[in-house]
Amino acid sequence: MNGKIILTLFLVLSLSKIPWREFTACAVSDSLTAAGEFIRHLTSGIIIHVPKDFPSIQKAINAANDGDIVLVAAGKYYEHISVNKSVTLLGKEGPIIDGNGTGNVISVIKDNVEISGFAVQNGYRGIFLSHSVSSTVRSNILISHAWASIELQYSNGTIINGNRVSNSDHAIYLLFSSCSNTISDNIVTNNSQGLPLSLHCDGNTIVGNTVTSNSFAGIVLGENNDNTIYHNNFVDNRDQVYSYNSSNNWDNGAEGNYWSDYTGKDQDGNGVGDTLLPHKGFDYRPLMEPWSTRRAFDIAWGKEIYCVIALCNSTLASFRFSDALKQISFNVTGPSGTAGFCNVTIPRKLLWVDPPEAWLTQVDGIRTTTTVVENATHSSLYFTYTHSTHMVEIIGTSVIQDTTPPLADAGPDQTVTEDEPIIFDAKASCDNIGVVNYEWDFGDGTIGTGMITTHTYPDPGTYNVTLKVKDEAGNNATDSTTITVLVRDTDGDGTPDVTDPDDDNDGMPDTWEIENGLNPHDETDASLDPDNDGLINLKEYQRGASPHLPDSDGDFWSDPVDIMPETALIPNGIIIVIVVILSMIVMGKRAR
Repeated sequence: MNGKIILTLFLVLSLSKIPWREFTACAVSDSLTAAGEFIRHLTSGIIIHVPKDFPSIQKAINAANDGDIVLVAAGKYYEHISVNKSVTLLGKEGPIIDGNGTGNVISVIKDNVEISGFAVQNGYRGIFLSHSVSSTVRSNILISHAWASIELQYSNGTIINGNRVSNSDHAIYLLFSSCSNTISDNIVTNNSQGLPLSLHCDGNTIVGNTVTSNSFAGIVLGENNDNTIYHNNFVDNRDQVYSYNSSNNWDNGAEGNYWSDYTGKDQDGNGVGDTLLPHKGFDYRPLMEPWSTRRAFDIAWGKEIYCVIALCNSTLASFRFSDALKQISFNVTGPSGTAGFCNVTIPRKLLWVDPPEAWLTQVDGIRTTTTVVENATHSSLYFTYTHSTHMVEIIGTSVIQDTTPPLADAGPDQTVTEDEPIIFDAKASCDNIGVVNYEWDFGDGTIGTGMITTHTYPDPGTYNVTLKVKDEAGNNATDSTTITVLVRDTDGDGTPDVTDPDDDNDGMPDTWEIENGLNPHDETDASLDPDNDGLINLKEYQRGASPHLPDSDGDFWSDPVDIMPETALIPNGIIIVIVVILSMIVMGKRAR
C-alpha cells in the first residue's frame, strides 16, 4: 500500500511540472487519464518487464496471467505476437514492434486486452483482433502495413483511441459484425481507405478522428447501419465518404463533422453550417471549422499576440475580444440537454481582475458559477452549462490599454464636374485592432459616415474633405483630400452649361429638350425617333413638331407629310377638300 501511495504522489508531483499553457489546455485530462490507467493496472496484477525479465514480448505473455501488465522498454523487437490472455501490453518510451514485412504483428484472440504505447510497423496487419470483447488499442503509432493497420473481425466493445495510423491499405478496418466499438481521437493519414467498415458492422461510434489525404476515401461504409459519426475532421481525401447499402447517423443531434470541401454558410453564428445541406448527401449539421476540444484564439494587439485557449466539449464559434467591454465572448453549441463545460485560459496581460472572485461569467446573460485558478501569467476559468446554443461572456475588471492611434487615409485628390457623383473610399485606413467608425466632412457644410460613401457637389469650387477614423478604444486620426469641382461644359465649346443654350451642341436648344423629356447633355438623342413617325428628334424640332406624337397638331396628317405640323387652326385636310371642290366648280363652268 505504501508503494502505491508513493507512486501516486510521484505522478502528482510530475504533473505539477507541466507548463501552465499545456496544463490548462490539454495535459491535465490526458495525463490524469494515463496515470489513472496505470494505477488501475498496478492494483489488478503484477508487472512483467521486457527485456529485464524476459527477452521477448511473446515469452513475457506466455508467462503472464490474466490481469498482468507486460511493460516493454524502449527498443526494436522483431516479433509476431499472439495475445491469448487478458493482459495489458504497455510500451515505455515507444518501443518498436516490427513484423519484418509479413503476417500479423500483434494478434489478439482474448477479451479484455489492452495495447498501448507502441510503434507497430511492417506487417500484413498491424494489430488484429478476432472474436475479442472489451479490448483497448490506445496511443500507438501504426505505419506501413500491407493490408490493415488495425483490423477487427467479430469483435465488440473495443476502444480504439488516440492512435496515429498511416501508409497502409486500410487504416482502421471493421469487418464481419464487429459492433458497438468506439473509434475516437485517432489521426488517420496517407492510407488508401481511412475508416472502412464492411458487412454488418453496426452500432459503432466514430467520433473525434482526423482523417486526411487518403487516396481512396476517408470513410467507407458497406452494408452497415446505425453507426453514429460526428466531430470527425475529413480533410482532403480523394472521396471524403464512400457509402453503399448503409444508413447511419451523421451527427449527435446538434453537431456533425468537419469537411474540408464544405462551402455552405453559418447564418446564425453557432459554428454549424445552415446552407447547401445535407453535405455529401448525409451530413445535415456540418461544422464550419475543424473539430477539437482544444481551441486557441490569437488576439493581435500592437506587436504582441495574446493566446486565449478554450478546452471545451462544445462547438465554439463567433469568438470576440472587446477591450471597451473588458470581455471575451463566444457561442457554444451541443446536443440539447447534455452537459457542457469550458475551461478558458486567459493571459493576465490581456484581461484580468483583482481579486479573482471578481470574474463574471455569463451564459445567455445569466451569471454562472465559475471555478477560477490563477498563476502569475494566466487565469483559468472553468464553468458548466446544459447544452443547446448559448452565448458566453467572460467579463474582467481591467483590460490591456490600446494607446496606438489608427491610420486614416481619405484617398487621393480628385477632380469632377458639378452634379457629378464622387466616391470616397477609406478602406486603406487601418488600426492595430480595427477601425470602428468613419466620419466625413465634405467641406460644403455636409457630412457623411461609412468606410465608403458617395457625395455630389452642386456648385463649382475647391473643397477640402476631412476624414476622421476611430478605433474601439477611442483613439482617432484624421486625413484630408482636395476635391476640385469644375463648371460643366458638356460640348466643350468654352461656354458653361449654365449659360450655353445648347449644352451638348446637338442643334436642339436645352429648353426644348427639357420640355420634351430629352437629355440636354446627350448629343446622341438628336438622332432618335421615339414616336416612330420617320422624323428624328432634330427634324421634329426644326419643323416645330412634338418628338413624342406622330401627329403633333391632331389634324389626321402625320408630321412628315403635314404642311404645318405645328398648328391645326385650318386643318390641312379641310384645305385640300376646299381646293378639290373649287376645282370641280371651275371645271364644271368650262364644260358649259
